[in-house]
Amino acid sequence: MRPTTLSCLLLLMVMGKAVPATAGELDELPPQVTFSISGGRWEDPGESDNNGIVKSPDLKKDPQSPEKSIRRGYYRLVAVQQPDKTGKVFLQQMQVTDAGSKLIDRVELQEISDLHALITDIRTDDTSGINKSLGFLATVYVKTNPKSADPDSWNVMIDEFGEIQVARESH
Repeated sequence: MRPTTLSCLLLLMVMGKAVPATAGELDELPPQVTFSISGGRWEDPGESDNNGIVKSPDLKKDPQSPEKSIRRGYYRLVAVQQPDKTGKVFLQQMQVTDAGSKLIDRVELQEISDLHALITDIRTDDTSGINKSLGFLATVYVKTNPKSADPDSWNVMIDEFGEIQVARESH
């Protein structure tokens, strides 16, 4: 197994645990993880798209459906540095449970990974800490030329229905 694959698997095991993390477990976080942010919000009765990311339709309260049957959670973006110093970016969907956060699915954002660029930063659009609406928006900053003064910006958007869009930011 390649070291990069092993590092990604270790990362997913550490970050996907539903038990409280300890300071010692942070030492297990691979050094190839250069950025990790969480944000956004989703909720739904559990239907999935063909890519595994749970869809978040506009839910109607069903009086016969108990509140517990609706799954809720947030998104996480993780940048993993490759041996050639370029980065790959993964979107993880996390479910919030009584036992803690649980990894539901992950998908590599090919639009960014295919750039073979240096990932210089990832920032969420909402820094208030309160996600009032469904969805997620973050910006990934990349340099395809390491000598370039300014990075390019790529937006990662997930709408209230769980549709993922990755697009270069236009100024």
